[in-house]
Amino acid sequence: MTESNQQINDGVSAGFVSFGGRSTGASGGAQGFLAHPADGTLHPGVILIQEWWGIEPHIKDLAARLAKAGYVVLAPDLYHGKVATEPNEAQKARMALDSGRAAEEILDGIAYLLSRSDVAPKRVGVVGFCMGGFLTWLIAEMGRDDVAAVAPFYGAGFQPTATSISKIKAPVLAVWGEQDPSAFRSRPASRSSICSDKKVRIFALSSIRRATLS
Repeated sequence: MTESNQQINDGVSAGFVSFGGRSTGASGGAQGFLAHPADGTLHPGVILIQEWWGIEPHIKDLAARLAKAGYVVLAPDLYHGKVATEPNEAQKARMALDSGRAAEEILDGIAYLLSRSDVAPKRVGVVGFCMGGFLTWLIAEMGRDDVAAVAPFYGAGFQPTATSISKIKAPVLAVWGEQDPSAFRSRPASRSSICSDKKVRIFALSSIRRATLS
């Protein structure tokens, strides 16, 4: 693992790190944006999964805000340095992303957080937005013991079944806008599968299209 350009601001150390290797081959390794309290004490870990734009300023700011609240936060860079600025560009980047490989990089990120001496307990939370919400659901369905809780925001494209939802072990806080066409309104079976599971708590905002964290 290597850390680069770590800067401390308002009690938070933040910058890019490289980690892992399983998902990208022995010659490379995954990378991500890391933010953590610069106090040298133990804190819980959080994986923050990007939207379809990449690791852009909003994701960096959100990572820093979570770190300010007392978490060690890693946002895996699933686009490997690329950041989209236009919707068409972001859509192409999302379509080109191999979800399986992205999930492997996220798992590498989980392993990295758990290996850090400043992370405790040795379980992490996972939160993601839009594309990241979809990937958050995929990680949840793996039923991993090292995932303590997940919070997917409008996981676009996620179409669960009762069987896939039953594999989830961690409690889920799922957030979406009731007017969002990507969030199960047109797929009653998917929504029923989610809502019927006692581990899943739904927070649906009735008057908006997108549920965001501002």
